[in-house]
Amino acid sequence: MMTKMDWTPEMTQMLRSLRAKRGVNAISFTDIAERMTQRFGVPFTKNACIGKAFRLRLRKSRRVKSGRKKKAEQIQARAEALATPVPIEAVPEAETTPVAAPIQPLLRRRIKGQPIDIYQLRYIDCRWPLGPPLAKPPFMYCGCPTEPGKVYCPAHHERAHSTPQPRKATL
Repeated sequence: MMTKMDWTPEMTQMLRSLRAKRGVNAISFTDIAERMTQRFGVPFTKNACIGKAFRLRLRKSRRVKSGRKKKAEQIQARAEALATPVPIEAVPEAETTPVAAPIQPLLRRRIKGQPIDIYQLRYIDCRWPLGPPLAKPPFMYCGCPTEPGKVYCPAHHERAHSTPQPRKATL
């Protein structure tokens, strides 16, 4: 249950002074809440301190974490190392290696009435998938010619966009 707490001027002043610390000496709201709880004997939460700091329009702290300091030192050391010129004689001569062009998929001849794979599929071919729904590749498609603006051949278009027929009752 939430209860309203009245902030005394002394509490507000302590929050302002603890929040004023910057850089490495900056204190988190959790630590501020703990210190204020010890000092005043009233339980303060991190969120209560955040809310009061927001209402007082206190500036956000620029807390520098120790990990960031290390990272900054590493970046500085790397920048200094890169700034040092390397004598040209020390650079080994690069070897050239011939690289083959990317491998193109084999285009198989299209046989009328036979299913086609994704590599043979064109924008005018029927995209009706063949085989079970969770089949493993290679995926095959109908491939019959489609009407302009449609993705399925007339037979599969009818099948995809028709209302299901009522099932016959079995006794």
